[in-house]
Amino acid sequence: MPTSSGIVVVRGDQEMAKECCLVTTKEDESLTIEAFPGDAVEEEESQGAEPVGVMKELHLTETKMVKVGTEVPEKVAQEITEILKKNVESFATEPTEIVGINPKVASHKLNVIPGSVPKVQKKRRFTEERQKIIADEVNILEAADFIHEVFYPEWVANIVLVKKANGKYRMCVDFTDLNKACPKDSYPLPNIDQLVDSTACYLLYSFVDAAQGYHQIPMEEKDQEKTSFVTDRGTYCYKVMPFGLKNAGATYQRLVNFMFQDQLGRNVEAYVDDIIVKSQLYASLQMKEERLTPTVEEQQVLPVAVLDPWMQPIVAYLADGVLPEGRTEAAKLVRISSVYSIIEGALYRTSVTHPWFKCISLEEGSYVLREIHEGECGAHEGAVTLYRKAMLQGFYWPTMKKDAEEMVKKCDKCQKFGSLIRTPAAHQSTIGSPWPFMIWGVDILGPFAPARGQVKFIVVAVDHFTKWIEVQPMSTITSKKIQKWLSNEVMSRFGTPHALVTDNGKQFDCASFRDFCTELGILLKFSSVAHPQTNGLTEVTNRTILSGIKRG
Repeated sequence: MPTSSGIVVVRGDQEMAKECCLVTTKEDESLTIEAFPGDAVEEEESQGAEPVGVMKELHLTETKMVKVGTEVPEKVAQEITEILKKNVESFATEPTEIVGINPKVASHKLNVIPGSVPKVQKKRRFTEERQKIIADEVNILEAADFIHEVFYPEWVANIVLVKKANGKYRMCVDFTDLNKACPKDSYPLPNIDQLVDSTACYLLYSFVDAAQGYHQIPMEEKDQEKTSFVTDRGTYCYKVMPFGLKNAGATYQRLVNFMFQDQLGRNVEAYVDDIIVKSQLYASLQMKEERLTPTVEEQQVLPVAVLDPWMQPIVAYLADGVLPEGRTEAAKLVRISSVYSIIEGALYRTSVTHPWFKCISLEEGSYVLREIHEGECGAHEGAVTLYRKAMLQGFYWPTMKKDAEEMVKKCDKCQKFGSLIRTPAAHQSTIGSPWPFMIWGVDILGPFAPARGQVKFIVVAVDHFTKWIEVQPMSTITSKKIQKWLSNEVMSRFGTPHALVTDNGKQFDCASFRDFCTELGILLKFSSVAHPQTNGLTEVTNRTILSGIKRG
């Protein structure tokens, strides 16, 4: 397969596959093989969103640093740096530096449903490398006084290691069983679309990332043992709110709303632990120590990077279980999200027949289509080919098919030099008559010079099976007269036909004639516009009649 580093060949090992199959069958567990023995494993580069524009680093201390956009005036950057240095103690780089929240202000309660049966999960086994990662993380949490050892807990969960975008692992706990026993907190989370709109058109943005945000909120003392998890060294429980609990996001949002109640909507916007400080003017900034709780890890002055609106509700549901308030909208979001997955911070659309598609914004999708359509290797393909090539490149956004059609329609070269579309506008159907007098073709000839009785039109009906012809001269050709003639002269002698084939004349393509056919159970078929060959048998008969009239 082609990669940025050249062509890569992947080979399977049948013996290795059989061994893995035997192990999983015996132990009733699943294995994840991340690399073949002897292969060099390169640390993955971070695929997170990067700040827009050029950034420069400003060091507050030897270990604490922020990034400021070069577009920010030098004077404003200096003011920001001075304010941060004055409040440098409020910024944390290590878990041990985090002060936490007073339990009187906020604490997380589980509110386990009475009668719920405690669950003790079977301990999972990890490789030696991952055991070391877990042990190191446990040591950090113990040093920060976030966990403590427990004995004989009723609820016990397993550890799950989640690989981050930078190649490192985050230790999480599988609280699936505990979450099922806890009711949903109905505290509302902010509407992402409104937050995006409210942060638009500002001059200066500061992004504040809360360090160990969830771990700053203490757990209710009676609920601490319910958060127990098992390791090779023992069983521990959280003294602070861990990641993965059902209502952790609601608890954190409640705290953030309480802390910034005077600033929210004015100069601060917050979605759980993502906080944005916005300003219209480059004015002198002021920070008060009480407004810096919880402590923050770093502050960056950069343009706001947000998800495209179509991805925001899906990511919010998959990451934090956030659903819309309406029951119908919530059910629709759950159904749609079933085909999406988050991998290393990026949203993907899953597939069982193709590699997973990376979800991109509408703006990025427009760029992809332009490159494929009219880039260096572009050939100005049609909309269907353009859409399929975009998917083969591994990208997805919901309007990609419509966008491809619009791009081709607006392309000047495609419209000038593209091949003519000869595909019929409607589905074609064959005209066949398996037995006599089943299908009749009907047409009108004239006007001719008036004859005896002022007749100047001829109505012709031809049976497609026997080629039998019925002809009737008329002075006027109204729909009612044609219906009367068909009833008295054709159907009364040959029976009600299965179908009538006519052109698009107003005498046939009208409500009166349609009702007439519907009442008798006759299928009414129309020939293609400007294409008389559709009703060819009737047209040949017309030609024969006209030839006879001219000769007479």
